[in-house]
Amino acid sequence: MIKSIQQFEESGIKKLEKTIESFMKNPKDIASFVYGIRDEVVTLGLELIKKTLEDCNQTLRDSAKRKQ
Repeated sequence: MIKSIQQFEESGIKKLEKTIESFMKNPKDIASFVYGIRDEVVTLGLELIKKTLEDCNQTLRDSAKRKQ
């Protein structure tokens, strides 16, 4: 999960900044601003869900009780 957060910090933050800059240049285009922010936040959430479920899956695979 930490890698997902680090990856978001590296690329997602830049995309958020570009979305904000674009909005500041053209404040009438609030829809693009809202959707741009929403999309990045949803992408982060999906990555966190994906990584968490992958970790759970690996924990189950490695479980000694399950292997019995």
